[in-house]
Amino acid sequence: VKDQTITQDNGVWVAASGTWARATDADFAPGATEKVTSGGFADTSEVGDWTALNSATLSSETGGESGNCLKILGGGGSLHPIAIQTLTTVVGTTYEVSAYIKKGDEASFGFYIKETPGSQNLYYGWNNSTELATPDAWTKYTFRFKARTTDPALTLRQYEVGSSAKYILFDTVTVKETELVEGSFVFVEEGTTHPNTSWVLADSNGDNWTQF
Repeated sequence: VKDQTITQDNGVWVAASGTWARATDADFAPGATEKVTSGGFADTSEVGDWTALNSATLSSETGGESGNCLKILGGGGSLHPIAIQTLTTVVGTTYEVSAYIKKGDEASFGFYIKETPGSQNLYYGWNNSTELATPDAWTKYTFRFKARTTDPALTLRQYEVGSSAKYILFDTVTVKETELVEGSFVFVEEGTTHPNTSWVLADSNGDNWTQF
C-alpha cells in the first residue's frame, strides 16, 4: 500500500472486507534485534539511557501507550528540547523506526534519525523541515532508512523554544532491521479501500513505492 495521506499507513497489510491489519510476517527481518535501549521508558533508570539536550528535562510518566512513557519538558532555552540516543547499525542495512507520540501541551514534534557521513548531515523521518502537528491521542509513526554510518542518532524532539512549561510524550520507541528493502515486491489483493495491485519499494529511505 502506498501514497497514503498518513505515511505510516504505507506498507504491507492483510486485506479484508472490514478493517485491514498490518502484516506481521514482513515487519522485521527474522531474528532482528532491537537497536534502541529502554524505548519503553518504564522508570527513571530507563530514561537515563537517553540524553537530554537543549535544556530538556526527561522523565518517566504514567499514562503511556503501554505502561509508562517519556515526557520531554522544555527548559526555556533558545533551542528545541530533545532526547537523543546513539544507535549501533550496519552500513547498507535497512531499518524500520517507529514510536507512539501524544500531545501534552506542545503543538508540534520531530522524530528522526540523523547521520553524519563525512561532513554531510542526513536526516530520515520528521526533522527540522518536516515539523508535524502532535496528535491528541497515542498515534504510531513509522519510517525506514538505509544506514550509511554505524552510529546514527535517534532523536525525539518537541518544538517549543523559550518555554519551561511545554511538554510532549513518546512511548514504545523501536528500531529493528526490516525485510522491506529496496526492490521488495508486495502484492495487495481483495482490497476494498486500496486497489488490487502490485508494488515495488523503490527507495528504502522513506516510503517510496512504484506500481509494478
